[in-house]
This record gives sequence, C-alpha cells and structure tokens, in this order.
Amino acid sequence: MRRAIILLFVTLAFAEVDCTGFVSDTLLLDKLVRGMQLSYLEQFDSANKVIDEVREAYPDPNLEFFSLAVFYAEMKHDEDFRRQAEFRNRVDSLIERLRKIEDDDCISPEEKYMLGMSYVYLALLEFDLGNSPITIFRHFTKGLNRLEEAAEDPDIGPEGMLGVGTYLYFKSAKAGVLRSIGIVSDDRERGIRMLRTSSEESLFSQWPAWHGLVVAWTDMGDYDSADSLITYLMERDSTIKTIRWDAMMLEKAKGNTEGIIYHGEYLLSRYDTGNYQNFTEVSAIVAEAYLEIGNTEKAKQIADYALSKDLNPRVIERQKDSIKVLEGIVGE
Repeated sequence: MRRAIILLFVTLAFAEVDCTGFVSDTLLLDKLVRGMQLSYLEQFDSANKVIDEVREAYPDPNLEFFSLAVFYAEMKHDEDFRRQAEFRNRVDSLIERLRKIEDDDCISPEEKYMLGMSYVYLALLEFDLGNSPITIFRHFTKGLNRLEEAAEDPDIGPEGMLGVGTYLYFKSAKAGVLRSIGIVSDDRERGIRMLRTSSEESLFSQWPAWHGLVVAWTDMGDYDSADSLITYLMERDSTIKTIRWDAMMLEKAKGNTEGIIYHGEYLLSRYDTGNYQNFTEVSAIVAEAYLEIGNTEKAKQIADYALSKDLNPRVIERQKDSIKVLEGIVGE
C-alpha cells in the first residue's frame, strides 16, 4: 500500500517530472508522514521544515497540499487568521489545478482526496471566521463528495474515511427526532467504524481520527472507550491542546469536576493568547467547576480575568453563552 500511495501521490499524475534523484519512494513517504505527525504534535516549524525538504528535492505541485495542511493547523492552533487571505489564495490555486485534472477525467484517488480535503479546509476556515453558513455548507458538500469517492479506494480509503466517518456520525447524532422517526438514517456506528479504520490504517490521518473517536464516544456516552483512548494519547504526549481539550470535555460529560479542573487549568495556561475565543470558553467551564465544588473565590477570579480580555465582535458573538456564564459567576 505504501508504494501505491507514494507513486500516485507524487509520481503518476506528473510523469514528466524526473524523480531519479530520490533515494527511494519509502523514504519520501516517511518524510511526508513525519511532517504531518509533527503538525498534529503542534511542532509546526519542524513540520514545515520536513515538508519543505521534500518539496525542494521533488518539486511536485501536489505536495502543496501538505504545506497547506500545516498552514491551516498552525492558524487554528494560534487562533491567528491574519494570513487567511494567503491561505485561501493558495487553496484556491490547488483546487483550480485539481479540478482541471478532474474535468479531464484523469484524476487519481489520491488527488481526489486532496481535492476533497482542500474544500473541507475552506469550509473550516469559513467556520473559524464566523462567515456564511451557506458558504460553509457549499464548500463542505463539495469536499464530502470527493472524500466519499476516495474512501472507496483500497489504498487512499483510510485517509478519506476520516472526513466521511466524522460527517456520518455527527449528521446522525445531531439529527435527534428526525433520526428517531427514520427521516435521517442512523449512521453513527458506521461513522465510528470508518474513524477506527482511519486511525488504524491511515498514514496521514491517524491523530485527527483519534480525536474524532474520542469526541464521538464522549457524545454517545461510551466513556470507557473514550477514557481508554485518552489515556493512551496522554501517555504519548500530554502537551497537545487538542488532546487536553478532548479530555476536559470527556470529564465534563462524566460530571467529574476534578478532571475538568485538571485539564482546564492546563488549557487556560496555553490559551491565554490569540483572540481568546478558546480561552473564554474554557474559563467558563473551569469557573463553573470551581463553583460546583464550593470554591466561589477561585471561580470569580477566573471569570474576572476572562472578562477583562479585549474580545473582537466575532468572538463575543460566538462565545456569548460562555460570557453570560462568566458574568453570572462574577455577579453572584
């Protein structure tokens, strides 16, 4: 499978490029995998360095996809979207090129996956910026259609299953009454199976698939499975903000105030920067936990500090429920 992926990702679609300078396909693939892993581990400078080394040695236009994946992850991590125009332009260029290949009816499953994920990145960016739900839905639908096709391929399938599995689970989970009366199909278990396959067999999507599984298991109340995976991930690297966020939300779902405070305090130390969107939400969750155990002074201290931040209008709108909680705690 590894050889098939690297040939299709890097060679077949661009046969005119001379690749004789490579030591081996395996070494190239391993570098790309390492670069993506470093990105998930929030080591963005190292991730960019590794991917840039590959791109310098092998100037394949498809490799722009990996650079963009790190670009988006870093913006999201830093809550800093000042370079969003540059990101959007580069994604648009990649989409335009891949769409031309698709229109010529010669697109490979790997390119189909990259095209699908490029649309998903645009949808995520629009969501992060609080833009039109219609635009978000349009980008996401275009991406999902390509990912569903890619998920059927035996080699690239586990990568595509990340996006499709996430969609299937949460589409069904949030359908509520519509699902219970049969208007929306119940694809939760199918979605989880796809996320598990992605976590076990994918080269580039393992970490986000783990994240998707923890969120899904927490949502459906399978706390044993979520706890087991969180423990494993914490043992691998307890500094990753996404893991600690997932762990905090798991403890919140379980009603474990000590666990909320343990993970939440760590997140407050990491989120006290950027546009304070995540900081505001975590502050409300942790302050409520302190209030629940009777430590009103600490709860008010956290709430006061969170409310002292200068929030932009978009964050105020998106975090209005958290702000209401914090104001209620200060007013007690």
